[in-house]
Amino acid sequence: SFGKFETSPLLGSQLKVLQEIENGVLQKAEGTEIYNYRPMMNPEAGATIKVLYTLTLESSGPGAIPANVNSPKKIFYEAAHDSDGIKNQGSIAAALQKAVAAIDPVATPEAAKEFANLVHVIEQGNKADILAAYSAAQGKTAKNIFLDGLLYAGSAESVEAAAELLSSKRIPEESALLWYLDLNFVKHVSRGSLTSLLPLLSGDKVPYQAYLGIGSVAGKFCLQHPQLCETSQEYNQLLARLAAPLAGGCKVDSHEKENNIIASLKGLRNTRHLTAEIAQQISQCAADRSARSRVRVAALEAFHADASKPVFTQTATIILYNVEEDSELRIQAYLALVANPTPKVADIVKELIDKEPVNQVGSFIVSHLRNIRASTNPEKEAAKQLLGNIISKKKFPFDQRKFSKNLELSYSLDALNVGAVGEMNRIFSQKSFIPRSVSLNLTTQLFGHSVNLAEFGLRTENLEWHLEKYFGRKGILRSKGKEIIDDFADEAETVVNKTLERNKRSINKQQTFDAIDKIHLGPDYEDRHTNLDFSLKLFGSDIAWINYHDEFDFQDVKKKLNSKMDESLENSKNININYKKARTFLDAGLTYPTGLGFGLKIKANGNYAANIKVNGKADLKAIMNNPKNTHVAFQFVPSVSLELASTLSVDAGVFKCGMKVSANLHSSTGTDLTVKVLDGYGVDVKLGLPVKKQEILNFHSDVFSVFREKTRSEEETPVKFNVRREDHGGCFDQLNTLTGLTVCGEVSVPLDGFKVLSPAYGPSKASLRIEKEDESLTAYHFRAFYDNKQPDKLSLEVLLDTPNSKTDRKFLLTAKGSMKPQKQLLIVMESPLTVPTTFEAVVIDTELEQAIAAKLTSDTAAYFIKIGAHISGDINRRKYEPILEYKFPETAALSDKGWIGRKGVKGGRQQQQSAVGISGAIYVEKNPGTAYRQYELQSVTLNTPNIKVTVDGTITIDANLVETDLKASYENNTFTLKSKVQKLGERKYTAEVEVLPSQYPDLAGNLKWQYERTPHKIEHNLVIVHGPDLTSEMSRLSIAQLFTYKHESAKDFDFHTVNTVSYPLLAFTGSLKGGVAPKSVMYDVDVTYEKHQIKSKLDAKRGMKEPSDYSIEFEAKALENSVDLTLKHERVSATKSKFTNSLQMKPGGKYQLNVLVENNVKTGDVHQSLEAELKMPQEPKSVKVKAEHTHNSKEFDVEFELIAGNKHVVDFEVECNKAADPSGK
Repeated sequence: SFGKFETSPLLGSQLKVLQEIENGVLQKAEGTEIYNYRPMMNPEAGATIKVLYTLTLESSGPGAIPANVNSPKKIFYEAAHDSDGIKNQGSIAAALQKAVAAIDPVATPEAAKEFANLVHVIEQGNKADILAAYSAAQGKTAKNIFLDGLLYAGSAESVEAAAELLSSKRIPEESALLWYLDLNFVKHVSRGSLTSLLPLLSGDKVPYQAYLGIGSVAGKFCLQHPQLCETSQEYNQLLARLAAPLAGGCKVDSHEKENNIIASLKGLRNTRHLTAEIAQQISQCAADRSARSRVRVAALEAFHADASKPVFTQTATIILYNVEEDSELRIQAYLALVANPTPKVADIVKELIDKEPVNQVGSFIVSHLRNIRASTNPEKEAAKQLLGNIISKKKFPFDQRKFSKNLELSYSLDALNVGAVGEMNRIFSQKSFIPRSVSLNLTTQLFGHSVNLAEFGLRTENLEWHLEKYFGRKGILRSKGKEIIDDFADEAETVVNKTLERNKRSINKQQTFDAIDKIHLGPDYEDRHTNLDFSLKLFGSDIAWINYHDEFDFQDVKKKLNSKMDESLENSKNININYKKARTFLDAGLTYPTGLGFGLKIKANGNYAANIKVNGKADLKAIMNNPKNTHVAFQFVPSVSLELASTLSVDAGVFKCGMKVSANLHSSTGTDLTVKVLDGYGVDVKLGLPVKKQEILNFHSDVFSVFREKTRSEEETPVKFNVRREDHGGCFDQLNTLTGLTVCGEVSVPLDGFKVLSPAYGPSKASLRIEKEDESLTAYHFRAFYDNKQPDKLSLEVLLDTPNSKTDRKFLLTAKGSMKPQKQLLIVMESPLTVPTTFEAVVIDTELEQAIAAKLTSDTAAYFIKIGAHISGDINRRKYEPILEYKFPETAALSDKGWIGRKGVKGGRQQQQSAVGISGAIYVEKNPGTAYRQYELQSVTLNTPNIKVTVDGTITIDANLVETDLKASYENNTFTLKSKVQKLGERKYTAEVEVLPSQYPDLAGNLKWQYERTPHKIEHNLVIVHGPDLTSEMSRLSIAQLFTYKHESAKDFDFHTVNTVSYPLLAFTGSLKGGVAPKSVMYDVDVTYEKHQIKSKLDAKRGMKEPSDYSIEFEAKALENSVDLTLKHERVSATKSKFTNSLQMKPGGKYQLNVLVENNVKTGDVHQSLEAELKMPQEPKSVKVKAEHTHNSKEFDVEFELIAGNKHVVDFEVECNKAADPSGK
């Protein structure tokens, strides 16, 4: 506990004690404790626990105390824990049976809860019963679920049982590493637990994870049993076994031995308590200059396990003072030294920092001391008192790219008693231009306790050599990158092709591409293997460490890629994944003492159980060889149950009782998909439904009163609530006939203000599911195939069906087309929801007729239409007479089955022409060998029962011309359209369009448009005139744009634009002018509407005569208000500058500021002066400032004068003449 006080918003408490004392003797004491449990809830809800107790003096008499106290304890409450488990094999077996039934064959909503119960009963059991229950478990699923539960039990007995299973190889090797990881989270450790772990550290190849996990167990033992940590023989034996790799020294001849030593050191760091002998071994390892740096760094980091050891302080000091050591080692030694801040350490740091010659070390220490002073982390309070006042007299560089640095971000909210700290160390070595190591530590302070959430560390070695080799100034990829990439791409293609052809997987030398020789160019990089060490700490303990050791080159990468490619291609033929796992992802609790001695426990527990089945077949080799006949089968059946529970209970030893709030989330779905490609021209898809009830989402929260005997499972009784509830539910089955599926949803919540947001007001539930109503429905079948194998014939077939289903849902669409002997299309559609439908179409293309005829037959109804034209005339001038024939069911005989002819069925054409018809002729004239076409319309008339429209005129199309002259007549009105669009040059266009409607003359209009673009100019003009008078100057909208540009370089460019718009009808005009050049910027905006005007103008120049000259003139006007601003600077001479500034505002008046500045500075002779005058419209109308400064070998003069109007405000003068020295010389 590091905070100044400990408090929690989860639990409010009251204590009332009444004592009766007579003659100095306590006669009676009564106590009442009230606890209110409201985690993030409304104050109206929650749980209240009352504890009442009474002590009464029965008798008293003189005498001595009969017992001696030889085992003192602190007054702080320590939650009791059982040292030995209980006999509960039957309870474990029963809980296991329920957990297996809940997860197999699919995970049910209760699966997570049943797994949590299994974890609890295993936690209560003894070693013998746990092992017996495991041996009695039947089936692979039962044993795996049991191991999952044992993994998260975390009791001393479960650790012993797990250790025996591990040492006897009864736990699969692939699961063993996860077990070692879980040892970091054990809840209780006994001496028997330490003894059981010793065999796991025996043998030649101890997993690295074993050192870390077992070291953490040892650390937990010292934390829980500090009185036994010094004297326990079991602890010392385990510590010696952890340190066994250090016995021969830290200078080794292989990388594997290095890793063993580093794993041992990390495991020892997790113990947090070291014997003098082990501390000496670690110290010698850190001081051994013949050992590799990565080993020495790990040894220095292990100092933090017991930083107060004198041998650690001594060794760290020696390394820190040795300037010949690498800066990384010296910085690590500094961190180990200040981990235990003492006055002696403060003196060492103070003496060192004032004399430190190495910038890397100095910059890091200075940044670390600075962050200590500013930190709000209560863990650094002692360091702040002892080291916070150390300030270096030297200045060290702080370039983020080059120097080591400590960074910290911390904050504290004292009102809530919470805080957070993020600290990062970036450490460089003189041997590398990139950071040698980077670490990030995340810590939180919660209710007076400091929790180290996570620490990430990355250390690199020799990575800089490979970066320089491939990406440096003379690196391979920089000088020959394109060639290597091309070679690599060619080789990859070759490997893929050979992979598809060969039967066995192999890698041969012929497949090694020529670029490998290029990689070995340049200096010799012998023994430049890259070392990457990544470490992860959770809650203060190292739980993971990964090392990469290799000499990176393209050849190895290529071999690995080829190997992975072959392996993936082979494995794709048969994919079979059956994942059945249960996990505890949250297990946290607090225990509060009560006056009765019973613990009041608050516990949060989170579990999930998943059953995921994945089956698939996809022969990728066959697919890549013959993609036109791809066949892929895939089945995915996932089911997951997740539960979060919070419990408040009183632990009376043999039983617990209290209240539990839980939330459960469940999902169970499944799909079966098969896809076939049909010869590259079609696809056949089958979508199966392996699960009858697809539970997309099922959520429910509950509130229980709970009771659990020590040897039994938990008993839950739902709590009843007297609150208003809202229940909604229903099913959407409107598409059941089509799909065979019904979508159902349900919501039930307590609805009383915001109480719906809290589970403490009552249970809630929400669900969404898809149910299969048709039992015979097993799959959906979709098939689409396009056939073009026969010349001049095409066909398309689309099928959607539910085979083997009792309900007919077959939908079939067939389309067939042919080009010879005539163009013909036939479409047939079948569906159980519609009548059979057939569509036929034919294209008629002869010398005398061009037309399209179509017929639609739906059940007994038929529809017919024919559109086209009769053709006559010679090839250069043809005549087209329109054809329109149609027949609908009301005029067609139902028994008429004749095929469509040019004149239709008998009587059809004559019957329909009386309703709608087209007459007239279109003459098409063309010049052979040119693009010229002219279409002449002669009395082309559309006759309908309501209106008759006749169109006459011509349409002319040429290479650079489109022109129309058309006149449409209807009743007594006409509509004339004349247009001409012409291309006059490469980028020059003109267009003119005129519209004249006789019925609505106000809608007449004329448009003229011109556009031209040259290499340095764009010009655009648009004029639109509307109304009956197309020559009017009032109803005319004119837009003109001009843009000139030139850009030779950043110093030689010129951009100008002129834009105008006018519309006299609304008395509106506008203009925009602008220009940009290297030494000038200008714009002029003027907008006028009736009598209102808005304008703005800017003219800015620089370097007119001298580079420092500038002139800025700005003007802005809006209605009756305006602003004029002038800023000018002129270089009068080499030493004089003139500034002329004015600001005139209407209303407001005019302000002027004129300044003359002289700056004549020579060696030994300085003359500076300032004359300024400010003119204002108000009093004082003028303010003058005059200042002068002269300094040379003979005199020193300073003058300052300030005049406001006619009044001298300041008049200051200092004059100093230099005479002979005091001796008179």
